[in-house]
This record gives sequence, C-alpha cells and structure tokens, in this order.
Amino acid sequence: MNKRIQPREPFFMIPDRLISEDGSLQLTEVELYLYSLLLRKKNYEGVTETSITFLHESSPIEFGSSKQRSIDLIKSGLLSLMEKKVIRICNSKREILKNFKLINNDGEIIKDYKPSDLIIIIFGNSSLKGHTEIDYSKFDSFVSMSDYYIYCAVARWINSGNGNFNCSYDRWARILQVTDKTAKTKVNEAVEREIIYKNIGNYKDEAVKGRTQKIQNVNAYRTTPFNNTEKTIMTKKQEVENIEDMF
Repeated sequence: MNKRIQPREPFFMIPDRLISEDGSLQLTEVELYLYSLLLRKKNYEGVTETSITFLHESSPIEFGSSKQRSIDLIKSGLLSLMEKKVIRICNSKREILKNFKLINNDGEIIKDYKPSDLIIIIFGNSSLKGHTEIDYSKFDSFVSMSDYYIYCAVARWINSGNGNFNCSYDRWARILQVTDKTAKTKVNEAVEREIIYKNIGNYKDEAVKGRTQKIQNVNAYRTTPFNNTEKTIMTKKQEVENIEDMF
C-alpha cells in the first residue's frame, strides 16, 4: 500500500534581494514584516484585499504602541514598499493610488483614502531570482519583527552548501541597518531565544596583523540546531562554561 503523501504546509516566498545588504531593494524590519503580512493574506487571485485598519487589527505583532501610531507606520511602510516597486496599491477598480489619493488624468484628487477603506495590493518583482520559503505557521509564531528579520536572513541560506550562514557582526550590522554593538545584542538575543542557532568560530593558527591575538573564524548560523559532531571547539567550550555558571 502506498503511503499517503502529507500535503505541504502553506507558505509564501520572499525574494532574497529584499533581505540582502548589498542592494537598493533591501527592506527594513518593519517593511519586511509588513510585506510578509501582505503575502500571508494573499488570495487565490494572487493579490491581497485589505485595509490599513484591518492590517493593524489582524497583525500577530503590533506595529506601534497605539492604534494611531500603528496606522501611521503601516501607511508609511506601504508607501515605502510601493516606492521600492515591491508592491502596487490600488482601489477596487485596480486604479493605482498615489499617497493613498486617487488622482484622475488631469491630476485632480478624486478621493482621499481613509485607513478603513479597501485597498488591493498587487505584488511585483516576480522575476527576481532566489526566494526564501516561509511557512504560514512559522510566520505566525514570531513575537518581534527583529527576530523575524534575523530568522529570514539566516533562512535564505538553508539550501546553500551546508546550510550555514557564516556572518561577522559588522555584516550583521549592515543587514539589520544598525550599529555593530546593537547587531551583536540583537543576534545573540535571538540565539538565546532559539530563533536561530550559532556555531562559534574557532581560532586559527594565525595572529592578527601587528598583534599577538589569533584570528578567529566568523560564527556560523542556522535555523536548526547544530549536532555535536558539527559543533566547534569554541561552541563546546561555551556550553561547558554555561553549565558551570548554573552551579
């Protein structure tokens, strides 16, 4: 008897260039989360019918500390995504809105859109190569936009080589668009929460130029745990120190 094939869990795909630090399409934490939320709500026609108010009320993570702040951030995020040509924002007749204003051919404003008004999101960049798959349930599980961004930055390397993302803290700073210190804090907190997993780089038998300190390999990151045979000497040493600190 043939085994029944389990259906693939629903997922959406994020173009890798949107989470790459070396391109004009790179999104911020808020933009990436908002873009993903829109993809999560995409219908069978391949578009998302929604409103700013509905996005605020249905988002697993709050955009702002108040309803008005949340609505303002969602609106600015949508406009930014539109400016980067990641999405188009239309009305029910598929007429493109500019700054949430419907303008006729003479440049006259026909209607100002309110947060509760229907908007239709049409997605662009379908021709971009390289995508990262995000399961609906995984997306729904995040409690911070920062953790989600970090997860996506690591997840995009799952099918590359050994699946590791080898990254220094200064590169993390460029990816997260923050300072080196803040990047280190954010990434290590994500590791502590097991959003991602870290394999600490070993030291080489080579000293830093002009110093006695040895050069250390960059850390490797994955979305799944490293097994014992994969763990570096430095990772195993850190785990022993963590256990000793408990007593």
